[in-house]
Parts: sequence; C-alpha cells; structure tokens
Amino acid sequence: MLLGVPLDQRLVLAYAAQTRAFGQAVAPMDVPGEAVEIPFENGVLPGYFFRPAAEHRCRATVILTGGYDGTCEELYFANGAAALARGYNVLAFDGPGQGSVLTQQQIALRAEQGRNADALREESRRKTMRRRGP
Repeated sequence: MLLGVPLDQRLVLAYAAQTRAFGQAVAPMDVPGEAVEIPFENGVLPGYFFRPAAEHRCRATVILTGGYDGTCEELYFANGAAALARGYNVLAFDGPGQGSVLTQQQIALRAEQGRNADALREESRRKTMRRRGP
C-alpha cells in the first residue's frame, strides 16, 4: 500500500520532487507564496501563505486542506488561484497524514482533524494582522 506504514519510498521521493518543483514555480510569481510552518503538537503543519497583492492589508483568508492523499501544493491549483483572483488571502497546508507531515514527520492521518483548526486560525491571524509603522 503506497500510503501505508512503512512508507513506500516512491511516495517519499515523489512528494520531495513535487515540493521542489512547486517552490521553483511560485518563486517568480508577482506575489510569491510564502512557505510557512504552523506549530502543531510535536511538529509542524507545512504550507504556503499567498496574498493577492503585495500590500499587507487586512483581508479575508481562505484556509485550504486536502483529502487523504492531497498535498498543500496541489491546493493552489484546485482552489487557491481562484481565491486569489477574487481578492482573498490563501493559507494552504498539509495536515496529519498528508504531504511532508506523513513523509518526513511520520504523522499518520487521523479521523479527528479539529485540533488543526486552532493552529490554523492563529497562523491566519498572525499573517493578516494590519502592520503598523513604516
């Protein structure tokens, strides 16, 4: 089983290649996505924070998570680009059992995903607070 324990090395290698390719693709964007690591339990939930424009003003944020075998990189294409085009910030992340949370941290998928919510709200709040001063 590709997503079972122990992890199939094809999954580990494929995810690493996908992450590198996505990082290269977002770098030349007008407003590149920012890689984020959201503290969660004994690890982090990796993801990307995108703004529709370079200015750091308050605006609504769409939080995106994938399914069983989804990754934060593919969420940009599934929903992120459309949300940005409509003026929203986007926070896309990998939860337990997804992407590098599975392949690097060995944290498996769990039925109860609610514990992710507090960490995500805090990251979204931190990223979207109006900045003061110059």
